[in-house]
Amino acid sequence: MVRETCRMKKTITIKGMGCNNCKCAVERVLSALAGPDSSVSVVLESGVATIDSSHEISDVLIRQEIEKAGFEVTNIQ
Repeated sequence: MVRETCRMKKTITIKGMGCNNCKCAVERVLSALAGPDSSVSVVLESGVATIDSSHEISDVLIRQEIEKAGFEVTNIQ
């Protein structure tokens, strides 16, 4: 019997990213939260990041860590 793995997928809208260094900073924060078996994507132009992870990450923790890096989270879905 094959055990099916549940994946957590979240889309985060972020304000305050103005350059590629900002994008990289957000990617580092989200990658650290998501862990090695995950995928993180940040689109600078739209200010949208996505996380696909094998474990649950709370919205509170995501918001806290992104805001600690100097950016504003406007929405998490």
